[in-house]
Amino acid sequence: MEKKTKMILIVTGSIVAAYAGYKLFFSPAAPITPTNGGGGTNSSTTNSGLNFVDLADKLFTAFNGCGTDNNTWRSVLSQLKNQSDWDALSKAYGTRTITCIITFWDNYTGGLQGAFRSELSDSELGEANATLASKNISSL
Repeated sequence: MEKKTKMILIVTGSIVAAYAGYKLFFSPAAPITPTNGGGGTNSSTTNSGLNFVDLADKLFTAFNGCGTDNNTWRSVLSQLKNQSDWDALSKAYGTRTITCIITFWDNYTGGLQGAFRSELSDSELGEANATLASKNISSL
């Protein structure tokens, strides 16, 4: 490879790394702005007494960024009691965009079911489906 080409690649890589560092450490966190029915505070619970807006926000936080907080999604799924709870959680989640700052592009934009499919490995997805099935909730 020519010396000039190597230098261009090094400079470009340095600029990209500096930008990633800046965005990671100095940019304010993007607000969670769910769409398509997500969010809100009224009608956010069902007879089970769960706050689905809060649970949806917890799942988004667990999924967003680089990597997934497995303990959070397991905790949220364990709290669901039936299909109505899942439906309310999905509605509260709405449509959100999960990103990883290192890759510089959106990883996934869509609803809760797709977020699980996007973020979990095959074995984790099997575990999540087993948890849901034990409560007669449709699989992911």
